[in-house]
Amino acid sequence: MLTQRIGRSNVADPAPWKERGFQLEYLRMRAIAKVYLTLIVLAAGCPSLNPPPQGTMESALRAREGAAPQARDVGRPEAKPKPPKSKPDSSLAATVNGRGIPREQIVDLLLRSHGAGMLEQVIALAAAEELAERKGLSITNADVDREYVLALRRVSNPLSPPTADGLDRAAAERLLESVLAERNISRDEFFLTLRRNAYLREVVEQENPVTDAELRAEYARRFGERVQVRHIQLASPGDAERVHERLANGEDFAELAKKYSANAASARQGGLLDPFSEHDEAVPAVFRQTAFALQPGEVSGIVRAAEWHHFIRLERRIPEEQRPFQEVIGELTSGVRERTSEARMRERYETLVRESAIEIHDAVLREAYERRKARASPGGG
Repeated sequence: MLTQRIGRSNVADPAPWKERGFQLEYLRMRAIAKVYLTLIVLAAGCPSLNPPPQGTMESALRAREGAAPQARDVGRPEAKPKPPKSKPDSSLAATVNGRGIPREQIVDLLLRSHGAGMLEQVIALAAAEELAERKGLSITNADVDREYVLALRRVSNPLSPPTADGLDRAAAERLLESVLAERNISRDEFFLTLRRNAYLREVVEQENPVTDAELRAEYARRFGERVQVRHIQLASPGDAERVHERLANGEDFAELAKKYSANAASARQGGLLDPFSEHDEAVPAVFRQTAFALQPGEVSGIVRAAEWHHFIRLERRIPEEQRPFQEVIGELTSGVRERTSEARMRERYETLVRESAIEIHDAVLREAYERRKARASPGGG
């Protein structure tokens, strides 16, 4: 997720920090400019408005040449046909002041700098597709769309479970565009990974049927005692210290979350998160433990979870919900799969790439790929 560190400023004059806070919101929510495609429709084969008489030699020749007949001016000599334009040299990528830039030079640079990573993604997709076919599995566009929605949920609100309701799809898509641009990932590359994930998900779900124990644990997560909290997610200790001082001065928690939280989805709701249980693994353990230790209305100190710093305010405790187990098995099964499939998919991905018989025919790409493997191996630079 994109982050923007809030610089240090005089707390008594919060304007510079506030401006950077809005810059954070701008970077977080900026949309890539829309690309307008002009569709040029070639009306090949459409009849002329004034067709020549059928059966004449001229009409036959014109029809064969694909052009409507032209009226001749018998008083003027026919113009000599212009010589055809020479085709551009296909070995050149461009010319600069008449100096040619070989296409091979550009391709080699791209392969050395980006080819290995892209090749690994294509290899993984091919291997996942081949594995799925061996198991009699296939994917549809709906499966790829499902992966897309899951990616939107992860990028917009990583602390909410993947099955949570209330996705602001338009805002999530704008944020995704920003993340892809920041990481220099094209949409073509991104959708390639979505197809790979769709195949891997089919495979791991077939290989790992949901057990009764998993369903019971999911039932406890979903319908046992839960809490709902507001939080402010920040990128650095300095940011957290400044927010802590504002909280100590009595400023409203929800308003501070709207202005400064790096979690785009929850910030729009004043930092409010979906309810979660004490055993919900989608939420970091330290976050859960802190939340369940609070009383309603109480605000935590700074909570460090992975690379983020949080303040947590407990809004309410939700008592255990009595729902017949058999009536919610479908929901529980979906929840278990969403929670467990991601780790299994990563394992499958690594195994596929490691165990596939790969032969790289391009020398430049082969060298780049071997360097990448060497760096990834234990002890690699």
